[in-house]
Amino acid sequence: MTRVEKARLVLLIALIPVLMLSIVGNQQFSNAYPLWSQKYMDLVLFGWQVPVTWLQAVDAVSSTVTMLLSIAFWRWWSTMRREPDELTKMALGSLLAAGGPALLIIASSIIETTHEKVSFVWTVGYTLVNDFGFANILPVGLALYSRAAPRRLEGLMIGVYYLHLFIGNTFVGWLAGFLEVLPGRTFWGLHAAIVAGAGLLLLLVKLMFGRLLAPDAVPVEPRVGASAP
Repeated sequence: MTRVEKARLVLLIALIPVLMLSIVGNQQFSNAYPLWSQKYMDLVLFGWQVPVTWLQAVDAVSSTVTMLLSIAFWRWWSTMRREPDELTKMALGSLLAAGGPALLIIASSIIETTHEKVSFVWTVGYTLVNDFGFANILPVGLALYSRAAPRRLEGLMIGVYYLHLFIGNTFVGWLAGFLEVLPGRTFWGLHAAIVAGAGLLLLLVKLMFGRLLAPDAVPVEPRVGASAP
């Protein structure tokens, strides 16, 4: 294994906690959000009580549409200027995804001010903003790990990549325990700050180590007759 491959391997593993933080807002949609919605959201549409479990269907449709739109957007972008690398896309996706729980800060403020439930429209807003961001995190990260991992360890590193979902779900479950303890604005503000912070960390990694993960990074082969470092 070359020096570049070893360095890439270490960096890809070190990125897992950052990626875990980037998906907190997305994963909380299927954890604490249904409980919050059941208590604070008016789920009556045209006289029909929408089951809170159906909120997942909204997210499923939204995630499919936003994924296709994101692909189309970057293809259009590449016709006019250079397409950003994976780290940049993931950083921008995280900063955008932070807008999902940030919208719920506003919704929570309305609830605390009016003492009334908020509209179902807030679910649509949360899912659209979050899913546009998430479309530039999960699949883009998978592409990065598949491309940058040492060829002999590509399958293993893809498995390592998915660890961030497992760790993220565990972390999100712990955060959900604060739903009944913290005010709504604080609870969702914490999520927005975590996801945005992950975006900033990804930008920092891009600035410091972006060249290492670039497609044209030159491998440094061990010299003949010398032991590999």
